Amino acid sequence: MYSAGWFDWFARIHKTYYSKIHGTSEFFPWHRYFITEWENVAVTFDPRYAQPYWDSTSDFADVAGSSVLGENKLGGNGRASDNCVTNGLQFGWINAYPDNACLRRVYNDGDRIKPFFSPESITSDIQKSQNFAEFSKRIETGMHNILHNSIGGDMGEHHSAVDGLFMLHHANVDRIWWKYQNYKWANMMDFDESLEKKVTYFDVKVKDIMRVGRGGLCYMYEERGIFQ
Repeated sequence: MYSAGWFDWFARIHKTYYSKIHGTSEFFPWHRYFITEWENVAVTFDPRYAQPYWDSTSDFADVAGSSVLGENKLGGNGRASDNCVTNGLQFGWINAYPDNACLRRVYNDGDRIKPFFSPESITSDIQKSQNFAEFSKRIETGMHNILHNSIGGDMGEHHSAVDGLFMLHHANVDRIWWKYQNYKWANMMDFDESLEKKVTYFDVKVKDIMRVGRGGLCYMYEERGIFQ
């Protein structure tokens, strides 16, 4: 996918429409469809591919020590001289978009990442939210933003989809929405605009993105990710 330019393509789409898909009602449905499109492309390269998620909240006390950030998986922090990652699956890649550069990361506490949201805090967000708008704001401005900014570098920019961590992170964000939807029946189709609304760029209605396991959303979630 890298050599075929797909990392650059997804990063470009995410950056181009950033303001329409963040801080708006589209945040959850748009990103759900986005990672579905990623998986659809990935299976053309390997029919066995299934998009994993990274439940970073289970690593909240020592995020930098997560196996996901290990040298044989997605790699760790960037080096001090230029912030380029020095190990992991994307080591040595030059991303054409946005600036023909290496993959960069800049942890928010030296070579560590400050502790953040625990699994219990996410459960609390699900249970306390009175409606979709409140839930969306809690998660987007909370654990979603914090992880992007804690990893830093490219993950902290609008073109963050160039980092392989992006899809793992957003698959987890989508899983949390799925848990909210299944917490009680009233949440399943809860949305603060018309379900007939089409999401930005993609020719698909919100109502067709609401139910995991139906239509084009041919996946379900297990309680622990592939990397856990």
